Amino acid sequence: MNFQLDKYPIYINNKEINAQLKLKFYYDETNNVRKILFKKNDTLNIKPEDLYKNFVLGGIVTNINEHININDLKDIINLDKTVKEIKLKYIAKGNFLEVLKSEKLELFLQWIYENNINIHYTSVNLLYWSIVDIIDSIEDNLVIQYNRELKDTLYLLIKSNLNKFLSFAYKFNYPNIKYSDEKYFLKEMINFINQTIILNDNKKNINPFFIIIIKDIFNKKFEELTFLKGKNLKIEDSFSHFYLTNLALFPMSYHCFDEEYYIQEEFKNYEFSYKNKKWENLEFKNSINDELIQISDVIVGLIGKLNEFQNTYKTFDRIIKGMQFQQIKNFTLLIGLLSKSAAKNHLFQNDISADSELLKIFEIKKFLNLSNINNYNCNYKI
Repeated sequence: MNFQLDKYPIYINNKEINAQLKLKFYYDETNNVRKILFKKNDTLNIKPEDLYKNFVLGGIVTNINEHININDLKDIINLDKTVKEIKLKYIAKGNFLEVLKSEKLELFLQWIYENNINIHYTSVNLLYWSIVDIIDSIEDNLVIQYNRELKDTLYLLIKSNLNKFLSFAYKFNYPNIKYSDEKYFLKEMINFINQTIILNDNKKNINPFFIIIIKDIFNKKFEELTFLKGKNLKIEDSFSHFYLTNLALFPMSYHCFDEEYYIQEEFKNYEFSYKNKKWENLEFKNSINDELIQISDVIVGLIGKLNEFQNTYKTFDRIIKGMQFQQIKNFTLLIGLLSKSAAKNHLFQNDISADSELLKIFEIKKFLNLSNINNYNCNYKI
């Protein structure tokens, strides 16, 4: 199968971007569940709480001819000489708030700053990714006008009553809804929404205006739910498309991934080309043989913990008030790095998540008086 990297060029202000940029991208991943599917009942192959742990693919990006020596980093963080690979667990352990207590993490992030290294990533909220096609399958002007708001509202409703949603989604072979069942599926969705509103103790977080719109468009006559025609009971069959994205965005750059057997097997089916020539700027390496992939392990692990923190906490004021000075320093360093990288190239950061989750990071920044740090972007409007 031929995969033409220049088939869908990216344009901004009528100018093709990134095509000529020559950079080095290093990748690792975290929370890679590989597939999301129903088993022979209404339970998933993963724990429901794992849906709140974003799949993160990313790491660091450098100039094409830049050589980075990490021996000084090993000395700075006092890495044990017996350790074969730099990993997040050797720098900080625990959940997001716990890793922020690490002095070694501060030294690591400062080293990233001082070496002018940028961060790139794609972060996918698995629950959000699993349900957005319900909205996108409805052909209605209101869906176009309020697309992000409607997806966010539906996400919040499903998140607050997840087991109930999974139960009836399984009954309809979600996401492969038969045409004859589509009306009943949407009727069941309306019943689900009504029940969830009654049960929900956080009604103030869900805008009733968008709930009304969702129920209205579900009630209307509609065309076939095109995007709900996947494989029976397989919500996500492969994450390979996330690996392909940066290859198309940065075809003149070099892309070095940590070994991932299933992705490598899928990639064997592709013949990559760019401008009608064979494209070979891609490599999978064992992380033990590439220290910059090891650095990427720390980066994506940290972003993954940040995302889980965003997705699971409900109120932040009490938590933030209790943060120690070391935690505030590390959080400021991390947000500063992400902002600097986004300023370098806004396509270095791709957050596929609900607006309500993404906004939390800005709320925390405001609470900590970090308004001098520019907001970093959410670039995938899904």
